[in-house]
Amino acid sequence: MKTQRFRNIVTGGDVETLPTAASADLLHVPPEAHNGLCLVLGNTTINNMYTPPAGTRITLEFDEACTMNAGSALDIAGTLSAVAGTVIEMISNGTFNRELSRRL
Repeated sequence: MKTQRFRNIVTGGDVETLPTAASADLLHVPPEAHNGLCLVLGNTTINNMYTPPAGTRITLEFDEACTMNAGSALDIAGTLSAVAGTVIEMISNGTFNRELSRRL
């Protein structure tokens, strides 16, 4: 099973798009994006530019605290508050919108 690893780093600036699935390994989320990761996972940055094949294991790491409106992006009801060091592990269903496993 292919493993893709993304690191969520709150550094400021624009959200980086993924030029290619093979070369991109960092997602930069601006601090003013209060819903953090949902902004990235829930918009065209990933949904239309990079959709991991079904069965791909995905690990999301938070270097800094982040609160996100998990909603449809991860199929979690409500808001998820992640402290630094939080790791979320998912297995893609090919549409990148369903969380299958989670480790906080």
